[in-house]
Amino acid sequence: MKCNNLNYYFFDRLKCVEQNLYAYKKDMNPERMHILRVEIKKVKGLISFVECTCKEKNDINKLKPLFKEAGDIRELEINILLLSALPQLPEELIIQLEEKEKILVQQFIANNAQYIDSVQRFREEISLPNWLPDEKTIKNYFKKKISKANNKLPSNDRIDMHHFRIEIKEIMYVYNALPKKLQKSVKLNKTYIDKLQIKAGDWHDTYVAIDYLSQQQFPQQVDEYISKLNEKESNQFNELLQYRKKHENAMIK
Repeated sequence: MKCNNLNYYFFDRLKCVEQNLYAYKKDMNPERMHILRVEIKKVKGLISFVECTCKEKNDINKLKPLFKEAGDIRELEINILLLSALPQLPEELIIQLEEKEKILVQQFIANNAQYIDSVQRFREEISLPNWLPDEKTIKNYFKKKISKANNKLPSNDRIDMHHFRIEIKEIMYVYNALPKKLQKSVKLNKTYIDKLQIKAGDWHDTYVAIDYLSQQQFPQQVDEYISKLNEKESNQFNELLQYRKKHENAMIK
């Protein structure tokens, strides 16, 4: 079977990254930072798939500076929104973060042409196979990825849960890039995994928020808010862990 569909999907992701780079320079829409990072994650997932199934290696390092700088800006944007919603507004800290964000955005825009060039050079140098691997190879790929994800779950470790979340994201990135016929053959339980991703994402948002807020100096009223967040995170984590264990073999239909 030809790999045309996979190739189209892959290069469309890079095109989306490039389009958002051009657009961000004009409108500085914060959502573009999120889109950029998601699309690069998809590219990374597909490269991993090609390397595992076709033994074709590609170096994604050219996109790392773009991914990191977009992530730094995105993190600041999220933290500013988080702090703005606190019961006792920490205005001084918000102003500091907004100034830091402004500097990073200016640097990002100044490097915009360089980032676009890195995406274009990466696209020109990428080497993808002309054919998809056979059905058996593709099925084995998903079995191994699911097994690797599941191995993160026996402990109650938050880092393991974070890695589990990354693994299932990559599984879905590759699955969504496959032709419909192969998706049916893989028999991935997309409905279940989508629900799992939502639960994992909600937990991770709370977990990251606590990690950030705990490093700041706040008045007692805000400390009480963080305490409530800790309780929420614990409930989310336990619910996620129980949900996954209850449906331990549910990723494949």
